[in-house]
Amino acid sequence: MKTILIIDDNEGIRYTLQEVCLFADFKPVVASNGKEGVQKFLEHQPDLILVDFHMPVMDGLITVRTIRQMDQTTPIIVLTVDERQQIVEEFIDAGANDFALKPIKAPDIISRIRVHMKLADLEMELTNSIPQPEQPTSVPQATAEVTTGTLSSVLEKAIVKGISKKTLYLIASYISLQDEPQTIELVSQETGISYPTVHRYLNHLVEEKIVVIKNDYGKVGRPKNHYTWNKMYTNDMNLKQMKT
Repeated sequence: MKTILIIDDNEGIRYTLQEVCLFADFKPVVASNGKEGVQKFLEHQPDLILVDFHMPVMDGLITVRTIRQMDQTTPIIVLTVDERQQIVEEFIDAGANDFALKPIKAPDIISRIRVHMKLADLEMELTNSIPQPEQPTSVPQATAEVTTGTLSSVLEKAIVKGISKKTLYLIASYISLQDEPQTIELVSQETGISYPTVHRYLNHLVEEKIVVIKNDYGKVGRPKNHYTWNKMYTNDMNLKQMKT
């Protein structure tokens, strides 16, 4: 049974999230503030963390930063009523993976938990399946410059601060498996990742030239962006099922 750490100073919300976790066959562990949450994290090594933003003793942002100093992979979902983009960016920079707006809705939080559990499993699968680079040999420089590489190899180079490897791989893998260019809405719907997160990661993939934009000029309004993977890279992701 997967363990979920719930960090929230509101007793009613802690109780609700406990019941939601039990309903979805997860084991809940609770903490009433960030300091206690860090202690519970060290004691229980949970599979996923739900953390409130506004808390006494240690707020959610400091809690996320503290946990990320010790652990880079455990998924963290932030619970907040604050929708400001600045707050979102601060949490992303601190290492959060996703956001759930309060009041909490059981179907939404269960879906997000399952998506990030799957992302964690996906990261493990990808780590185990990506071949290790061979030792360099004396290849002529001209030949090396012509090589375009595989999708997985360029994704490894695209992982920077604030970018989660598992989220990047899931979005890129989903795009690479589609025959037609995809909208942000479709990618969000099919992967279960929030719209703002998909938008940010697709922009990063476009900047890295891993994904390209195809504009759809409709009858009215601005053209809508559709995204497809850059076919100059060999698709070696080999992921059969992305939908939760």
